[in-house]
Amino acid sequence: LNAIFALIGRLQQGSNLDQTLEFVAEEFAGLLPLDWVGVLFVIGNGNSIKLDRSYTEGQVEVAVRSYFPLPGTLLQQALRQGTPLHVADVPGTAAANPRYRFLAVLAERGMNAAIFLPVTSQSPVPGVLVVASRQAGAYTPEHLELLSNIAHLVSHSFGRTVRLADQSRLAAIGEFASGIAHEIRNPLATIVLALDYFK
Repeated sequence: LNAIFALIGRLQQGSNLDQTLEFVAEEFAGLLPLDWVGVLFVIGNGNSIKLDRSYTEGQVEVAVRSYFPLPGTLLQQALRQGTPLHVADVPGTAAANPRYRFLAVLAERGMNAAIFLPVTSQSPVPGVLVVASRQAGAYTPEHLELLSNIAHLVSHSFGRTVRLADQSRLAAIGEFASGIAHEIRNPLATIVLALDYFK
């Protein structure tokens, strides 16, 4: 209970994606086996999903491959059903289906079990939070029940974080556009004054 309350408190404080994912990497480790955590967001027309951030054993990871096809994958299935999806045998499942390229990347990193937690509520961009473990059979029905119970909270927090990131991105674009307009207006004003003078 203490770990869950700490997780709730820290999720509410997260103001950017890095901070929120770092909180999840730290706090989930007290609740379930966790060697890798990452968040993927659907991009474009919904045919691809991008690994946005990931942590391995609490350290920020530089993604080797970050874009994956979405149709016909377990990531798409998790998004559609809206509940945590358990992959008990990551290497075996990845080997059995060549479409599961993201699972193949997890298997290459030595992960043996994973849970896909959809992040759709309140989020402008649908996504999936993935937790994975090197330990085979790491996740029990109790772990899945716990994640199902806090899924709405996690989804809401990530949605809030993505909205904040989107707003700050739009604000930066607005500032950039305003700066360009200002830089263009100054020389144009000088040209107009010169033309008036010559007239």
